[in-house]
Amino acid sequence: MEKKGGIVLKFYFEKAYDSMDHKFLDLCLEGMGFGERWRGWMHNVIASPMISTLINGSPSKEFGVGRGLRQGDPLSPFLLNIVVEALNRMPLKAMDQNLFKVKVGKGNSNVDRWAELFRCKTASILIKYLGLPLGGRPSSVSFWEPMLDKIHARLALWKMRFLLKAGRLVLIKLVLSSLPMYFMSVFKIPISVALAMEKLQRDFFWGVKDEKKGIHWVDWPTLCKSKRNGGLGIGRIQDKGDALLAKWVWRFGIEEGKLWRR
Repeated sequence: MEKKGGIVLKFYFEKAYDSMDHKFLDLCLEGMGFGERWRGWMHNVIASPMISTLINGSPSKEFGVGRGLRQGDPLSPFLLNIVVEALNRMPLKAMDQNLFKVKVGKGNSNVDRWAELFRCKTASILIKYLGLPLGGRPSSVSFWEPMLDKIHARLALWKMRFLLKAGRLVLIKLVLSSLPMYFMSVFKIPISVALAMEKLQRDFFWGVKDEKKGIHWVDWPTLCKSKRNGGLGIGRIQDKGDALLAKWVWRFGIEEGKLWRR
């Protein structure tokens, strides 16, 4: 990503937590497919009449809380986002039903006018949701650069230690192979990125340092085979990604009422 200056517009919800209606929040959770038991837990959390805080490791006296969501609770921002999503859908639904003629998000004339005034270009910002980037192109190598950087960071620590091949194999299976799993369960990994990750694993296993050529006594496809077939059971990254994506086909057939399918 190029490092360029820019302008970001931030919207502020005045007293968003304090004015949160618990019944409306419960309706939003129900509309998004959360079960009654889980919604009951959320109600008990946000509507509990008395709370206490830890002061120097000891709980203080209980005191009451007001309406809305608790300030500083790590769960509150996620619940607020659920309610905001419902508010975001309201004007769009009103437009679909021709309740009013104001077009929401249909043009960029105002944005372009401001960009021309400040002599800058309009662009989109990659955001993360549940740890996954939104708005990028999974088919590009740059989309996977943060994951490659994370693997490089792990290898930088391990290369400073003396490890036998058995120890390297354990780290490859349990750590390096598992790092991209979450990404690959949603996005299809490009072949070039999968090969780049396997090269990092291969060089680490054979003790290659600083991009120097080392001796690979056995070819990598053989090592990736199962132990029954004469390999070490590492597995190919591309095959793992395809298997993870195939899971969605299976889920599509059994999760008929889920929100993601609708």
